[in-house]
Amino acid sequence: MMDLQSILTLAREVNFKLTALADSKISEQDIVESISAYVDAFASWDQEDGLKAKEIDREMLQELATLHTKITEGAMQLKGDTGQRIKSLNIRRKGLLAYVDPLPKKISFRKPKKG
Repeated sequence: MMDLQSILTLAREVNFKLTALADSKISEQDIVESISAYVDAFASWDQEDGLKAKEIDREMLQELATLHTKITEGAMQLKGDTGQRIKSLNIRRKGLLAYVDPLPKKISFRKPKKG
């Protein structure tokens, strides 16, 4: 069971890593793992305690909401970047295959229709 303070600590860590990614000081894999840990902890906290806890500091909730928004925006940015990289790799793959592999991609066993 995680409390709000530990969720905030995780969110601050992920937000720090997202800003470090902009400066290319950290790997994307490390950020994805941190985001995954944060999302799991947040979901667990939300399901168990969430806003039902009796002693919730309003300032902490506002900070969590701000950090959560930044984290989701950063995750969406990473998702978009990954899609662009996959497209560029597919283009390079096609070019390399055209150069290296002159064999046909499909083999048909049927005889073509005449007429």
